[in-house]
Amino acid sequence: MRQPLPTPFTALLLWALCTLAAMPAGAKGALAMQAMAPPANAVAPPGQLGGRLQLSTLQELTLTVLRDDHGLASQPALALDSLPLLDATYLQVDGDLVPRQRGLVTTGHPHWDWLLEPGRVWQDADGSRHISLPFALQEKNANCTHNGVLRARLGANGEAFPVTVLMASETCQYLQFNLEGSLKGRFYAEPVADAQAIAAGHRRLLAARLPTRPLSALFAPGDQAGPAALAGPGQHLSAWGLASGDTHYVSDCPTRRGPYPHCDFLSLPSYSLAKSLVGGLGLMRMEQRAPGSRTQRIARLIPACAQVPGWDAVTVGDALNMQTGHYASAAPQADEASEAMSSGFFLPSRHTQKLRFACGGWPRRGPPGGTFVYHTSDTYLVGAALNALLAQHTGQPGDFYDALLRPLWRALALSPSLDTTRRSAGAGGQPFTGYGLTLLRDDIVRLGQALTHNALAHNTLAHNIPTHNKLAPQLDATMLRQALQQEPEQRGAHPAQAPGIYYQHGFWGYDATRLLGCSEQRVIPFLSGYGGISVLLLPDGRVYYAFGDGGQFAFADALRWLHQQQPLCAGTATRTTTATAATTTTGRPE
Repeated sequence: MRQPLPTPFTALLLWALCTLAAMPAGAKGALAMQAMAPPANAVAPPGQLGGRLQLSTLQELTLTVLRDDHGLASQPALALDSLPLLDATYLQVDGDLVPRQRGLVTTGHPHWDWLLEPGRVWQDADGSRHISLPFALQEKNANCTHNGVLRARLGANGEAFPVTVLMASETCQYLQFNLEGSLKGRFYAEPVADAQAIAAGHRRLLAARLPTRPLSALFAPGDQAGPAALAGPGQHLSAWGLASGDTHYVSDCPTRRGPYPHCDFLSLPSYSLAKSLVGGLGLMRMEQRAPGSRTQRIARLIPACAQVPGWDAVTVGDALNMQTGHYASAAPQADEASEAMSSGFFLPSRHTQKLRFACGGWPRRGPPGGTFVYHTSDTYLVGAALNALLAQHTGQPGDFYDALLRPLWRALALSPSLDTTRRSAGAGGQPFTGYGLTLLRDDIVRLGQALTHNALAHNTLAHNIPTHNKLAPQLDATMLRQALQQEPEQRGAHPAQAPGIYYQHGFWGYDATRLLGCSEQRVIPFLSGYGGISVLLLPDGRVYYAFGDGGQFAFADALRWLHQQQPLCAGTATRTTTATAATTTTGRPE
């Protein structure tokens, strides 16, 4: 005899009771990241599990807001306390559970998109299967990234099962929160059509990574200065580390509930690192393919700018260097942090809106190539110009990110997280160019090493490039040398934001001569991103990075410690201990 269907109230009560019973140990109180991690002795299930993971709207989640500068959580229409619907294909590769579509997955949620990365799958002695999956939520039309973990015991094929959720970290200065609780999931086991390619690709990416060791391996017993120096400001950090030679020395990835259990797959937003990696490298790649690209005029490439007086003499290189002569105030960050920039450029989502402001939002104050004024809108023009240059070069419309940069990331065997970038809304979205990338920590150090070894400007094989991906020259060698401060007579705009700071081709330079006590000038190239993101490209090939959201960009202690371990300049004089290094970067892009 069939049992009567439960009433909606009874069904919800049964669901809640089952969810509580299925939560990992510790989840009924303050849920800890340790409870979300796979066990140390996890055993992969036999065979190759594959199929679709679905997450429903039946969610019991609690949002605890810790910082909300713009009142986003108080807007019910944004639904910050709910996850988007998910229907994603996953494939077991050894003990990993790999999403078929990695990185950015756009959704119908009013505020959130998914970022999906590989997690773990294991089997208990009784045959039950469990998953622990890293994920992140990223704001639409923005780059703020909030990291979390899903954990569940899989039900029978297609059967509903409870999924535990914990989010307790982010790289986002203006919005910080914890989100925890449960929701309903289903897993439909089914063949994955391209399983062989997914498995081979995942293993190839793992093999390309630099081996990791904990940062503690760098420090002598009892050393307090080293750990404090590399942790920089020491608060609000998502991850930090150092690549030296063939080893990547890594921090754990702290959260408010303990270390993140999937640190290798923690999604890290680029913010203005994209000005270097998308705008800078994009134009260097275009210049290598079509010499003279950087000197072409903005007004001839972008019709919207041709309609605004003052753009006739401005080149693509001027826009990349933020020396267009168009600005309201030359005071550091005054334009970037203005209400005009927020309402006219960052908040609008469509290409025509952003382009209209980038061309006409600032009055002409002087000739191009002169005053440096930080504008993310200028870098957006670089992206629009690159699309026009690509069409001019190939004879047909194209997307510069897909045509110029994705092949570069693939050649370096970087993660599929970089296959996508934030774009303007609508068909044929324009890459934001000045922000919008998502990276993993291994991407950061291996790309940094490829740059510092000049592997992308010469037909050479850097130690961190897989042998099957030997590169022909990819970037214009002159532009890259100048960006990396390897041509002393071509330092770039100075002072850029502050004394001792240079800016050229989308890259920053910090004059560390006094800090390190060098007898000759030493300028260190670095990348900088909103909220507290710094990546130093040291001339000896080491790459140091720190991703945080505490609004601090100080890296003087780290640079001084790194110099003490391996000198960064020849013939040092007496070192000073009072110098500081800090810079500011973009205002809030959203």
